[in-house]
Amino acid sequence: ITIFAPVDSAIKHHEKTVGPFDADVCRMHIVLGNVPVSQLGSTLLKTLSGKILTHEAATLGKDYVNNVLIGQKTFGKIDDYPVDIECNNGLIHGINRSLAS
Repeated sequence: ITIFAPVDSAIKHHEKTVGPFDADVCRMHIVLGNVPVSQLGSTLLKTLSGKILTHEAATLGKDYVNNVLIGQKTFGKIDDYPVDIECNNGLIHGINRSLAS
């Protein structure tokens, strides 16, 4: 599986503005299959909730899914969040907002 994992601040924002970050919302962040960032544009990104995510590659090598930034490597006081984190059963990509927002 591939999980698009929102950072803590994204979950807090979702809960304040949209509602609970519950199991239904979690299913919107999980795609079957191991999909590294390099293959996002060539893979059907169907979530466990049945929604299709849309990939967009922007300038400066940044990738977005449904207008949500995937991964961030920064310099200074802004937090980093990684991509292509390998797990026993798949990959995790850090994202800066909930895909359900």
